[in-house]
Amino acid sequence: MKSALLIGLVALFICTLSLGYGVGSAEAAHFKEGISHGIAYMTGGVGLDEQADMARTAKDFNLKLIFAATSGPYIADVRVEIKDKSGTKLVDMSSDGPWFFARLPEGEYRVTLDHAGKKEETTVNAGTSLQTLNFVWKD
Repeated sequence: MKSALLIGLVALFICTLSLGYGVGSAEAAHFKEGISHGIAYMTGGVGLDEQADMARTAKDFNLKLIFAATSGPYIADVRVEIKDKSGTKLVDMSSDGPWFFARLPEGEYRVTLDHAGKKEETTVNAGTSLQTLNFVWKD
């Protein structure tokens, strides 16, 4: 009788551990993916797990934007606007995290970023490989 009770308790313990692991895995943060005017994008990067997940998908993109403050921490809620050479707006959205990826056709683009009313602009020549641009705003 005692051995049956012990076996039951061990089985219950193992099941409890398995459920806890499953719940913990389900709570992992997820980045956002979508398409804007035919341009695939991915935004997020909050936490190391999410950054690792995004890094695995990064091979599908050719532009990566990273947002941070001069004091060091990453910044989210950056307005991202990407226009093609003719001035057509292809992306106009707020980044959900400090990382923003886009898959652009080869060519020249104007990237305008706005964080708390402070704008940054640059021209990007998108090609076939991933290009990473870092943007830092003064605190």
